[in-house]
Parts: sequence; C-alpha cells; structure tokens
Amino acid sequence: MFGVKFENDKIMIVEKENESELLKQGYDTFDNYEFAKTRGMVLERKALRKEFLSFSIDELDSDRAKEIEKRIWGCLEDYTPGMHIEHRKSNLQNTKCQ
Repeated sequence: MFGVKFENDKIMIVEKENESELLKQGYDTFDNYEFAKTRGMVLERKALRKEFLSFSIDELDSDRAKEIEKRIWGCLEDYTPGMHIEHRKSNLQNTKCQ
C-alpha cells in the first residue's frame, strides 16, 4: 500500500502495509506507486494554485510567486515567464475597480 500527501512544499510518498495507519497520518492511499505519484502531482498543483490565487498584487512580485508560476506552468510548451503573474495582476486590478 502506498500513501501520498503534499506537505511542506514536497510530495511525500511512503510504502506501508497498514492502510489505516496511512489514513490516520493524513495520506491518500493507493495500491500502486504510479497512482500515488500521479495523485501527489495533483495535490501539489492544487496546493500551489491555491497559494498563487491567494497572493495580493504586491505579493505577485515576489520570488515565491515566480517560483510557483514556473512550477505550475513551466512544463507547458508555450510558457512565458511572468505571463500568468501579469494575467493574475490584471484580474485583481479589474476586480478592485468594480
């Protein structure tokens, strides 16, 4: 049995025989490593997107915002650094004015 969770900015995958122990420790459980790995990537993206969307306009200029943007969208072929940050800033400014 494999357990996975995203914690402290890392995907954590462990292997244990006891599913209930994994669940008690806050892990999602899977029968094989590949499913656990895929779930870990989903958990990471979800947590990073939530953090990214919580940033204020000023926080979007931080190194952390740039790191998160690259981790979420950097694998895409048409990724341009800063594009998603600028898009988010624009959305926040437009919402503020209404």
